[in-house]
Amino acid sequence: MEKKEDKTYYQRAHGKKSLEMAFAFRHRYFLFIMTYIGAFSLSMRGATVDEDLYSLFNPGRLELMLFSLAFSIVGIVGFFFRLWAAGYIGSETVHSQNIVTSMVITQGPYAHTRNPLYFGLLLIALGFLPELSLIGFIFLLVSNALLVAVLIGIEQKAHIDVGGPEYLAYQNSVPLLFPSLKRRTPSAQTPFNLKEGFRTEAMNIFVFSTLVASLTLNGTYFLLTVIFLFLAGGLLKLYLDHRET
Repeated sequence: MEKKEDKTYYQRAHGKKSLEMAFAFRHRYFLFIMTYIGAFSLSMRGATVDEDLYSLFNPGRLELMLFSLAFSIVGIVGFFFRLWAAGYIGSETVHSQNIVTSMVITQGPYAHTRNPLYFGLLLIALGFLPELSLIGFIFLLVSNALLVAVLIGIEQKAHIDVGGPEYLAYQNSVPLLFPSLKRRTPSAQTPFNLKEGFRTEAMNIFVFSTLVASLTLNGTYFLLTVIFLFLAGGLLKLYLDHRET
């Protein structure tokens, strides 16, 4: 359970600056969604990257499919990387409006990078390259990178202030964002909970699926797809919550 000092961290440690920091962290999901809305809006009137490639180089259908598939796999890896991380820290921590500093997880992806959730988000952004125009993709990648940098700075400050030497030792051993191939922390028995991972990422999967559908479907088919995706996401979350009780 989240400790009381976590909820008041900003007020105790940063004074007037706490309001800006609290807003950025508490509304991080809204801010990330806005970057996608901006990127897709910029791509509405222009050719997508795969269309540009087709007009410039006239590749065969197979080559174009492989290009799109490669970036789709990158995005899928990002989703599974986030699911892997969420299975160790739980949906309550991931979706908390306050930084949870009561424990340091050093297992799973956290043995390779201190910020696997944000690394996964960057992979997901890369996965949208074929679906966006070049300017839309640049906007998405830059805005996501800047937002990730701000959020990592906020969280790291909180963990250092509260975690002290334990977190500093972890910080000195494990890369900030891009994971190392070799684990950097000793093995432990921290359990991985697959249901928690799915519960955490279920809505993200359906939100991003809807964004893709908006570029590939029109009219009635798009509306039906949106309704199906959100109903499926809601039902999956209800099922997982019911299994937990």
